Amino acid sequence: MTATTSFFNSLTVAENSKKNNYSDSDKLEYNCVHGYVSPRKIIYKCSDNKWIKWRGEKCSFKRCKLPEDILNGHYTIESGRNFVFGMIISAIYFSSYQMMNDTRTCQDGGWDIQLLNYQLPACEGTENGFTDFEELIRYGHKRKDRKKSAASRISMYLQCSKHTIPIDINGCIVSPYKPGHILVFRCTDVNLKMHGQRTIECLSNGKWDHPYPICGEVTCPLNTTENNIKMERFPDLEGPVKPGYSLTFSCNGQGLVLKGQREITCQSNGEWSSPFPECLVSKKCGPPPHVNNADTVEMTKKECNTGERVEYMCFNKYTLDSHPAFSKYLTCQQGEWRGNIKCLMPCSVTVGEMDERGIELAFADQQKMFAPHDDHITFKCQRGKVSVGFALRQKCNDGVITLPVCA
Repeated sequence: MTATTSFFNSLTVAENSKKNNYSDSDKLEYNCVHGYVSPRKIIYKCSDNKWIKWRGEKCSFKRCKLPEDILNGHYTIESGRNFVFGMIISAIYFSSYQMMNDTRTCQDGGWDIQLLNYQLPACEGTENGFTDFEELIRYGHKRKDRKKSAASRISMYLQCSKHTIPIDINGCIVSPYKPGHILVFRCTDVNLKMHGQRTIECLSNGKWDHPYPICGEVTCPLNTTENNIKMERFPDLEGPVKPGYSLTFSCNGQGLVLKGQREITCQSNGEWSSPFPECLVSKKCGPPPHVNNADTVEMTKKECNTGERVEYMCFNKYTLDSHPAFSKYLTCQQGEWRGNIKCLMPCSVTVGEMDERGIELAFADQQKMFAPHDDHITFKCQRGKVSVGFALRQKCNDGVITLPVCA
């Protein structure tokens, strides 16, 4: 038996197990190609002139650890997902009021470069220790009492003047801030959410009226407590659920039905796009209900499960209303039949009605004429008469048609 170079795109034959011909029970060792990894060696065995998998697990993309936090910046995903081999991220930060960025790629050994941290400038002093102009600038400050910089970075809008210098962490009583001075905060990273007061004021007792706010990572809570609901995450990562991530739900066990959205997404404000769904015990419906001028296409059952639907067909000459609010199905939903079916009526015209108006059919000589909904009937004036009202060609609208008059 001859060797094959690869069974899958992610595999390649190990050099030490290559040979020209193989006999029964021979083994062939495979390696994962560049960018892939397997927790165990992958070995195929020759059996009955076929290669069968003998040991090992499939190759999967190598992963990179989550990127570290960036002071005064954030990263965005350029291509790829799940932080695996080949994924590219772009780090965006500010330095001296100019936006800068670096690009990193997930490779065999991890991220190819380490990101730099750029510190934004604060108000610079003059010979009297203060600046001589007034404007709002952004000043980056990292609190030392927080373990994660992503949870503590804040941006402070300070009014640089002869009465202000960078603030003191412990309050305004030991700094040159005087009662009435106000600080306005915002998070330097758009992916962070502020917790606390955006504006604080120095009071007459030398204390700030509110504690300093904290900028924490925006995440959505996993607040479901149901045991009978299955939840899958995308991307499939451990840890907090960030904006853009999604959850897909399904019910565990038979006889349950999902009530709510099957998929929800974490939004930029830390809230889910829809409430968490529930798994309810499925209720059966009785036989399908009667629908005017229609009947079911197939024989109906005495009981139907949630999710089953029944198709209806309008009687001859009747037309099914196809507008979005209507369809040809009724669906069983938790013990109730839901849906809207409407059969539009045809129009009929008798010889007596036409004689009263001095008209007759333009293209036929019948005692009675039918026209389905939205179809037309064309009339003509009887001999010696002329039209005195309405057009001679009229359209049927759900059983109603306007008849012209000739005199």
